[in-house]
Amino acid sequence: MTEMAELFTRFADKIIGPLDPTYSSVHEDLREFEPYFDGCIGALDGTHIDVIVNKGRKEDYRNMHGDITINVLAVVDMDMRFTFVGAGRDGACHDASVLTECKAAANFPHPPQG
Repeated sequence: MTEMAELFTRFADKIIGPLDPTYSSVHEDLREFEPYFDGCIGALDGTHIDVIVNKGRKEDYRNMHGDITINVLAVVDMDMRFTFVGAGRDGACHDASVLTECKAAANFPHPPQG
């Protein structure tokens, strides 16, 4: 399982990303609300996806509901295009630790300074 997750993560790193990685302008749908949404680059959310893992690793992937899952975090831009997907964290990981780990990734989208 982890090999497939790593493969898909490497693939996603090549094709998923923001159109403008500097986020140099406010999205046209938000311009009327300036300056309140300046720096808004989209939305993020997480979900658990059921997986099948080796018997010896099941407890690592068991989430709080008892299901065997991976914890996936995704970020979309204002046009609902994926700009980041962090997959492969075991289901037992807390959402906050998944976010912390994803934020450290080189390709995690960050709003512009200021």
